[in-house]
Amino acid sequence: MTNQLLNFANEYIDFYIDGKKVKIPYCIVTQKNDTKSSYTMARTDKYSNYAGKGNTDQIKKTLLNAAKNKHFDLISRKPEEITKFMISEGIGIDCSGFVFNILDKFLRTTHHISLNRLILRYPKILGRIELLMFGMNRVRRSSAAILTNDLNTIKIEKIKDFKLADMIRLTHLDWKGKHVAIIVDIDKKYITYAHTSEFTKNQNPHLAKIKIVNVEEDLKSQKWLEITQIGTNYGEYAFEPKRGDSVRRLKYLT
Repeated sequence: MTNQLLNFANEYIDFYIDGKKVKIPYCIVTQKNDTKSSYTMARTDKYSNYAGKGNTDQIKKTLLNAAKNKHFDLISRKPEEITKFMISEGIGIDCSGFVFNILDKFLRTTHHISLNRLILRYPKILGRIELLMFGMNRVRRSSAAILTNDLNTIKIEKIKDFKLADMIRLTHLDWKGKHVAIIVDIDKKYITYAHTSEFTKNQNPHLAKIKIVNVEEDLKSQKWLEITQIGTNYGEYAFEPKRGDSVRRLKYLT
């Protein structure tokens, strides 16, 4: 059976421009006057480039427009040069935009509903009113913390209960908010998740694996295989239940 969720993640991971596979940079939103540069990370403001939350069609459109305006020849450039150009132009994707768009496309395809109609930012009547007023383009109002909070998700404790489309809520110690990844494949030996992060060795949208040690235990007890930029174990760095990290399932999918 086709794994649609994995296919949707691969639209970001296997991103092509003019027949060339190009790595989409990790992107963060900064203030308009923030002029800091980075060799590996794109910076944009909340009014430009879909604020780092575009789907692959939007990212491609933004890249093509930027290349035209800056007279940057995409046809003659190498993939790594295109990625550097995207970084310089603030074109990329952040962790919550990546997961939101994958999950939204999955829900539209399999359940005929958009994630725009499901994500709450506030409890009770206030949340319903806010959703009614600002229900369009919900990805722009959905951080990793909001995607995985108690309003929108439930906690899943044991490995044996994990399913595709469950989200992993994580904490990066050098970042004030939360980080999110999405489970795109599970078999008897491994959990495969997709995310994009500035703290992992691969900073672009990518897949990583967790080796299953005991299906009766939680995610903390398994063997994380991904490493950080400095070569340490990513799971040990980023996943700690005492900080509120856990596997979360969208309430709509329960």
